[in-house]
This record gives sequence, C-alpha cells and structure tokens, in this order.
Amino acid sequence: MDRYYLGSNTYKGFYGLYEEAIAPLDRVFLLKGGPGTGKSSLMKKVMKEGLNRGHKVECWHCSGDPNSLDGVLLKELGAAVIDATAPHAVEPKIPVAKEVIINLLDCVRRDKIKDYRTHLEKLANDKKECFVRAYEHLKCGFGYFTQINRLLTVNVDMGEIDLVAREYTLKIAGENMGDDKVKKKGAGRRFFRAITPEGVVSFDDALKDKKVIAVKGEDILIDRFVTTLVDSVGGDVIFLNPYDADFVEGCVVGDVAVVRECGNPDCTVDLTDFEKKADLYALSRARAKLDEEIEEGVGNISKARSVHMGIERFYVGAMDFDLADKLTDRVLKDIFD
Repeated sequence: MDRYYLGSNTYKGFYGLYEEAIAPLDRVFLLKGGPGTGKSSLMKKVMKEGLNRGHKVECWHCSGDPNSLDGVLLKELGAAVIDATAPHAVEPKIPVAKEVIINLLDCVRRDKIKDYRTHLEKLANDKKECFVRAYEHLKCGFGYFTQINRLLTVNVDMGEIDLVAREYTLKIAGENMGDDKVKKKGAGRRFFRAITPEGVVSFDDALKDKKVIAVKGEDILIDRFVTTLVDSVGGDVIFLNPYDADFVEGCVVGDVAVVRECGNPDCTVDLTDFEKKADLYALSRARAKLDEEIEEGVGNISKARSVHMGIERFYVGAMDFDLADKLTDRVLKDIFD
C-alpha cells in the first residue's frame, strides 16, 4: 500500500490534483457529505477490502488531517473512491457510466441537527476564517521563498546542478535497464509531503523496496536536479513541492525513488555546497522568516482542524449508521463483485 497526498496547503491556497488523478480511471465514486458523515470511514473499509483481496491500493490522505483519507485508488481495477466535497469538490463528467455520487448527507437525520443550525453556521465561519489566516501567512512567506530562489539563481550556475543530475540519470537508467517504465511520460503527480495541522508531514510507503536517493538543499536546487532527471529518464510518479506546487521535489523511476532528504537513504546528493556561493547570512535569514510564516500557517490550520472536529460531533450524533452501512455495502459490491 502506498500513501500520498493529492493536495497541500500552499502559498496560493489549497492546491489539489484530484481531477487529474481520476481522469484515466474507469469507475469513480464521488462521496458527498459534511464533516462526520462517514466519508473517511467508508474509504477505509474499501481500503481494507482491497488489501484483503490482494489488490494494489494507493491511499490519498487529507492535508487538513493526515489521519483521514481523501481517497482510495484500486490500481488494478481502475477504480477509486474519493471525498468530492470542498475544498476539493469534484463533479461527474460522465455520470453513471464512469462516476457515481454517493450522498452521505442522506444518512443525516434532520430532526437531530436542525436545532443547531445557528451554532453550526458559526463554526463553519470560524473554520473558514482559520484557513483565511493560514493562507495569509503562507502567502506572506512567499516573499522570502522568492528571495531564497533569487539569491541562489544569481550566484549558482544551474548548469552545474544539471551535470550532477546527469551523473545520476546514468545510474537510474542502469537500475531500470530493460524496464518499460524508463522514459515514461505523463507520469502521475502526487505530494509526498504536505503542509498539515501537524506541520510538514510525509509518508515513506513509496520508498519501500526501492533504492532511495535523498537530495539535500534548498527548494530551487532540488527542483532543478529532479527536473533534469525527469527530462532524461521520465518517471512513474512526480512529487510536487508542498509549499509551491510549481516546483518538484522528487520522483519514482522504476525501482528508484528520488526524494528530498529523508532518513536512511541508500545514498545522498548534497547540493548545499552550491549554496555557499550565495550570501549565506541573507539565505539563512530568509529561510528563518519563511519557516516562521509556515509555522504560523500551520498553527491556523491546526485551529481549523479543531473547529472541524467540533462540527463533526454534531453530525455524528445525527447519523443513521444503518443507512450509511448500506451505502458502504453498495460501493463495495460495485467495486469488487
């Protein structure tokens, strides 16, 4: 089982890859419903059933709460179940033939929830305000992010990064000689890490049974290194930068994974020596300021999660779980039988 994110809280706001991830699939179940209506629980049951039947499963976690799921992909069956509510709302393009809407709000008893309308409206506004403040801080940090990139672009010959990358393209091609995945274009894009209420959180499932090349350095240098690799040997998965999704920070090519610095890699590519050509004081100061703004953003995303959990409690108390179980059984039958 591989775990990734399909979205992250970036300096531009929430950035999602949901539409492109489900585009090539044959069957997609779009879950609609508010907090506490059982979307994540339904997806976890699909995940467990898939694993029990020996299928390859890819789980897409929620950047608003890494313990919750935003989707489950069953690769061999060409099917997925995803949370299709805001901020990653997805609507059917080929209804019934491809996408099916599962409305879990049908399982909420209005008589048990209607008296709390005013309070729920306040909580919803509080949650929205938390995200507004979070994205304000993340956007404020972009000035420092740009400053870091400028300091390095002006002082570092990016051609030297390309030369280092090309040394590794030969090694990667050797590791995957004869593998039809090499030079694969149109690779799937994912987030290996995401900005979450718990900080920047990553999953290392994709590294299991692979030769891991860890890359150490600032974002712009890692982006240049990985981009050069991908241009040369393609890839199965491209990892986007969780702060600025226009940057990449890793890839999987056959049996090799190239990722930002992580624990226990097979080898490390240290690009920090190139950073010494820049003004190290200015670089360090800009990095500290950027980290400070990201930390403030994370704090507000954490507050948003707390409010979200408060909303969940109301809906959990109003749920008809027997009806929710019937909807779950319907999804399981449609996928696996």
